[in-house]
Amino acid sequence: MLFRSLNPQPVYYAVGQATVDRLAGEGLTAGTGQDNGSESLLEAMLPLPSEQRILLITGQGGRQLIDDVLKRNGHHLTRCEVYRRQSLVDTSLDRFVQEHSIDTVLITSAQALNALTQSLDRATREHLQLVVMSKRIADIASELDYARVVISNDLRAEALRLAIE
Repeated sequence: MLFRSLNPQPVYYAVGQATVDRLAGEGLTAGTGQDNGSESLLEAMLPLPSEQRILLITGQGGRQLIDDVLKRNGHHLTRCEVYRRQSLVDTSLDRFVQEHSIDTVLITSAQALNALTQSLDRATREHLQLVVMSKRIADIASELDYARVVISNDLRAEALRLAIE
């Protein structure tokens, strides 16, 4: 018993529900914030006692917000970048959106929003409604002059349907 108390089991947290579900499939339980995004995850994590050793698995070049806040709260953080996001600008996307009368686009990251913006003409963007996963992404979309932006904190079909209506 003494060994167990000196060597506690790891605690897992995840930014989004898809990661929570994937960890559950591996038999691991993960905490998450009430909404998607780093800010909500931090709210869930901050009750952790200080001096925790934390391994943050992230994408290359990802946001530093979680790192900064956890370090500021006295945690020992190791960052492990295990994937790279690659933005693909596709100018043929503009024609595709117009030809298929697409009026709503689901955006799950700021990187996806930037790639979309670079791939579409201004006139095409003006007619789109964006469904985004956080207030932060909604704010970026507004800065990029998207007029119709809806926040959905959940990727499940019912939540997306409600956000679009």
